[in-house]
Amino acid sequence: MVEQFNSECERIVGINLDSFTKSVTDFEDLVTPKYKAVLKNIYSQLSKTKDEIQFELEIVNFMHKTIFLMSNAIALNKGDDDRGHYISVQSAFMDITKLKHKKELISNIIRHDPLTDVLNRSAYDYDMDLIKCDFSSYHLRPHGGKFITFVVIDINGLKFINDALGLSNGDESIKAVANIVQTSLKKIGVIYRTDGDVFFCHIKTHDKYEVRTRLTRLHALTDKYSRYLIKHMSLSLVSKTFSIDESDIDIKKFIQIAEQRMYEAKRFKTS
Repeated sequence: MVEQFNSECERIVGINLDSFTKSVTDFEDLVTPKYKAVLKNIYSQLSKTKDEIQFELEIVNFMHKTIFLMSNAIALNKGDDDRGHYISVQSAFMDITKLKHKKELISNIIRHDPLTDVLNRSAYDYDMDLIKCDFSSYHLRPHGGKFITFVVIDINGLKFINDALGLSNGDESIKAVANIVQTSLKKIGVIYRTDGDVFFCHIKTHDKYEVRTRLTRLHALTDKYSRYLIKHMSLSLVSKTFSIDESDIDIKKFIQIAEQRMYEAKRFKTS
């Protein structure tokens, strides 16, 4: 695995980290254990995805942090003999910083919905794959146990708005919904636009009270929007929390349940 990781580093960044580390005298022991410790986690997640852009960005980010650590260590401890090593590390750090910014820009464009600027379906698929690979690392409660919350939001009436008022009004409605969701779930929710009229939110907090409070706020804002701004559109919402101890329910099944309940709520509203 270490050899495979070094090969990927060399392919993506142009640096073989093992060779580079050994060339910096006295600093191999400082850096090597740190990067080897995370290899298993990186590969257990990233090797299972087909998203090459995001995979490469993760590698670049990791290399960036590692070389930054080396640079700081040399700066604090360098003697006359270390000047050449310091220049070498600084040069590598500058090169990888430029590469990091380039990869981040590409990833940002690929992962974001251009209309709403929330994450798109591609980002959703990638991130859910990571959760499925290593759910055990998510949301550790202070008193034990792990849980996760998803919120699925569907826009009812969007087709009517597009047909009656034009596509531009439909787009404005979608942007308004995205803004409501972002406002309601600020700092605790990762928001994806997974379909034309569907948003999927991954809630990142173990505080159940805060989740309930945020969802209440989301309901209130969406009700206000439906009643006073565009009468022909409403939102249906479903949320569910489950513990990792409920081993009979896996992530994939949970997502299917959440989406099914969303569609049931939609049918009820339109009946």
